[in-house]
Amino acid sequence: MAIFNRALVTSRSKTESEKPFWISFSDLMTALMVLFLVIMSVSLLSVAQTLLKQQRQYRDELIEIRDRNMEQRRLREARARDIDTLLAQLAASATNFRGVQVSRDKLTIDFGEAVRFASGDYHFTREGEHTVRGFVREVLRVARTDLGRRWVRRVVVEGFTDVDGSYLFNLDLSLKRAQNVVCSLLREVPDMETRLSTDEQQQVRALFLVGGFSYNSAKISKDESRRVELRLEFRAIGEDTPLSLVENHDGAAIGHCLLR
Repeated sequence: MAIFNRALVTSRSKTESEKPFWISFSDLMTALMVLFLVIMSVSLLSVAQTLLKQQRQYRDELIEIRDRNMEQRRLREARARDIDTLLAQLAASATNFRGVQVSRDKLTIDFGEAVRFASGDYHFTREGEHTVRGFVREVLRVARTDLGRRWVRRVVVEGFTDVDGSYLFNLDLSLKRAQNVVCSLLREVPDMETRLSTDEQQQVRALFLVGGFSYNSAKISKDESRRVELRLEFRAIGEDTPLSLVENHDGAAIGHCLLR
């Protein structure tokens, strides 16, 4: 009996001594699980906040792009309206000059039969000079307006030929035709009605550019191909606008035309 009691006491003591160990291990696992859940929650929250921030940035970028595109479209539309207004003014002035046509699509001015050249020649008639000087004064007047100062970049004088002759011969001929038109604007003439003033001549000097195009853009007939056109160039959106149409040329004189 004493032996049995001793064994029972020994067994109970051993069980009680092991019990705290299992309780501590269970608490440790619970604590680790809780810690894991906390870490996972914090990580998920951080990821969620990062994604939300990226979404907001993406949304803001889309809004900024949309606003920028809308502003660019508004500026393009305003530029188109302004240029159309300038062309409408020129077209209205062209009604006072026989044969002069303003193309709103090509941005060109054709002087019609008033400025036609003989085959292989770069001279044109006095009547043609009268028409050119008279209408160019209208071009300069429009270029001096607020819209003109803002958008008109330059006026390119383009000469054309028929298909007779070699390419280089016609290239030189078309260049001389364009150059002679500019010369007719700057030379001294007795006709005070269409004679350009000194300020207008300086405007021509600042705005006009001579170009030769051989028999490119030939017309159906050879007579119509031997012509000169004015091509208008306009500034792009955001392009700097000069303070004055008359550029600084270091006081150099206009001189005399070398064409004879």
